[in-house]
Amino acid sequence: MTLSMRTDRVISRARHAIAIAGGVGYGLAGGVVSLPGFLGANSMTLGMFLIVSVALPAGSVFAAVVCPRKRVVLASVVSLFAAFWLTRAMYQEPRVWAWTGTNIINWTHPVLLASLVVSLGLAMVAAAACNAAGRVGAQASGPTSS
Repeated sequence: MTLSMRTDRVISRARHAIAIAGGVGYGLAGGVVSLPGFLGANSMTLGMFLIVSVALPAGSVFAAVVCPRKRVVLASVVSLFAAFWLTRAMYQEPRVWAWTGTNIINWTHPVLLASLVVSLGLAMVAAAACNAAGRVGAQASGPTSS
């Protein structure tokens, strides 16, 4: 194994961590911004719409571009939405031990689930486009010995 192969492997692992940690951080930030009172009472509906319909899918696509591996994209998108949901759930009931299955189902809005599916699809398409463009796994062009 050459030094450049080891360096590429370390960079690749760092990009995986950045994509997943970025998803968690972006989800937490989106969850905090969507809380009542943060954007003001009048802009709550518009703010929630923009976060769920624009910001979270954009964050998913960005994570896919940072590291276009399908498993990492899946992990980063799911962690992004889990962090967003967890922030909202902690606002509803901060006592985690008091959560029940009914509470968890009631706090999960169908639009959020639809946004998760759409964001995952967009992120997978972005990852496939980055892979097709040769950004990941491209062969080094150089003289080869035959």
